[in-house]
Amino acid sequence: MMNVNLTENFRKELKKLLRETLEEFLDPDFGLELKDEVKHALEKSLKEKEDGNLYSLEDVKKELGLI
Repeated sequence: MMNVNLTENFRKELKKLLRETLEEFLDPDFGLELKDEVKHALEKSLKEKEDGNLYSLEDVKKELGLI
């Protein structure tokens, strides 16, 4: 029983380590923190979305003079 638990724990830890290594390798921003102004902009954007303050693609195109 002890060997099964050790093997399972080793497998889980190895899997976790591989996942973290792949994330770091594939994502050049892995482990970096967002600047405060970026965090605030994202929070504001999410709040606007929750409040229903969104613009349709058509509205944006009109505003930019694309249609």
